[in-house]
Amino acid sequence: MTHVLTASERTDATTARSTIRNAQPALTGYIGLAALVGCFIIARTGAAFTDASGFLQACSVMFIAMALCDLIFYRVYKQPDVGGLALRPQFSSQMFLILFYKVVGVAASFATAWILYSFLPIYQDVWYQETFIVLQSALPYALPFFSLYLLTFHFISLEPDDGLAEFGRLCLSCGHLGDRKKAADYALGILIKMFFVPIMVGFGLGDWLRLSTITVQIDGFRDFYELSYQLVLLIDVCFGAIGYLCSFRLLSAHVRFPERTLGGWMVCIMCYVPFWQIINRNYLNYSDGVVWGNVFVEASIPYAVWGSAILFLMTVYALSTVSFGYRFSNLTYRGVVCSGPYKFTRHPAYLSKNISYWMIEIPILGTTLGSAVSGTLALLAVNLIYYVRARYEEKCCLQHEDYKIYYARFK
Repeated sequence: MTHVLTASERTDATTARSTIRNAQPALTGYIGLAALVGCFIIARTGAAFTDASGFLQACSVMFIAMALCDLIFYRVYKQPDVGGLALRPQFSSQMFLILFYKVVGVAASFATAWILYSFLPIYQDVWYQETFIVLQSALPYALPFFSLYLLTFHFISLEPDDGLAEFGRLCLSCGHLGDRKKAADYALGILIKMFFVPIMVGFGLGDWLRLSTITVQIDGFRDFYELSYQLVLLIDVCFGAIGYLCSFRLLSAHVRFPERTLGGWMVCIMCYVPFWQIINRNYLNYSDGVVWGNVFVEASIPYAVWGSAILFLMTVYALSTVSFGYRFSNLTYRGVVCSGPYKFTRHPAYLSKNISYWMIEIPILGTTLGSAVSGTLALLAVNLIYYVRARYEEKCCLQHEDYKIYYARFK
């Protein structure tokens, strides 16, 4: 006999299908933001977080605060993407063999990083070398924590044979054994970290050291604007650095899968150093010196209104990153973010950033007709890059059921 669903049962079924079970908790990022503000205030007093390692120390405090929030209040370890967890550690010969493969995978990852950072010319730049010195100083603290986590999660996980194990198996067998797809996904994830970690930490170090020590004197809106703009960028890079450094599966912050297309990689990394400087300077230069501060009379109402609008857009941009908590990462899918600015649009960071470009530079008001036309076309090309980038990201994320549900909410 066919059972006909009642209205209540149909509603329950629809709700179940529309529930995002691996979403980033809404509160977590704001807990991290509060921790960041606290660390920054302490750094300003000179009591702590003051030297070159102060930035990483502040990021550690932020991460711990967010992780505790997720573990205690949201129990993210129960999210489906984490996989099953055993109540008691599982010790068997097979578990130790898989652990051995993981150790090999970790060793191969560090060896790859050492080779790239040691021999690629770009990483011999003083800016990168100073960043590596600070990162190396954190290794004596980070490695024991990472080792403890690796051991603990390995023996309580019901699905221990992950991408890291497959990567180690593939390396140990010179490519003859192991799941090539899982190993390739893991390798792509590691390359993403290797590219972005020095960038995020490098910018974060510079911003932190400067902003935590400069003398703050606000005599008008211009001073307020410049300081606020820099602080917003610092917030963004702090959460970015944490996202690349901390991708723990127990916290449901691991990489489910990376971007696997060449186009997706190209359109993303071209927006970062060193590629963007080359592209912007030689091909898509949309600035000729006429910026919003030159258009409006300083200390006038239009000046304050226009500048405030830019700050609002940049705040939306930073809060978009904050909404990720410790899950931010380019070129990967690490769970859906559907709170904060992402509650209203799928790409709030790109949208707010690109609008702010127009408001800051105002290319249509170039010094000459030629510069106005070329600048406008160049900025339109930049907007197109971000549009294509967003489309690639959507296509990548739509491989997961959670993102399909989130994506459908805006149709």
